Amino acid sequence: MAGKSGKENKKGKADLAEVLGELAVLREEIEALKVSSRSIVRSETSSSAEQVARKASAFSPISRAKLIETLLTKGPQTPPQLGETVGLATGSLYHHLREIVAAGIATVEAKNYRLTPEGERLAQAFFDV
Repeated sequence: MAGKSGKENKKGKADLAEVLGELAVLREEIEALKVSSRSIVRSETSSSAEQVARKASAFSPISRAKLIETLLTKGPQTPPQLGETVGLATGSLYHHLREIVAAGIATVEAKNYRLTPEGERLAQAFFDV
């Protein structure tokens, strides 16, 4: 039985790496959707003060504020674009994006994060754009 040539093996590894990368992005999107759906359920039973505190906490620490400001000024962005602009490593980036989505400030659609209408209004007020 003949083995794969070096060229075929490298192509196979590159294809596998691409699939694994896409799978990682899909897992993050699923987690963001789970967090978002839990947030919706909580917001139906939360008091106004709790909702305000949750939304305000999305703007802190400064890394989250920078992410929100980037989405406000540059529009929808992919995680790699946001990470490069704000200077966050992948793990930290996704942690902060999940918190912003959970607060209802942003959503993720087709691998792009964008501010919700409410998130845009709050960001404009915070950043006085």
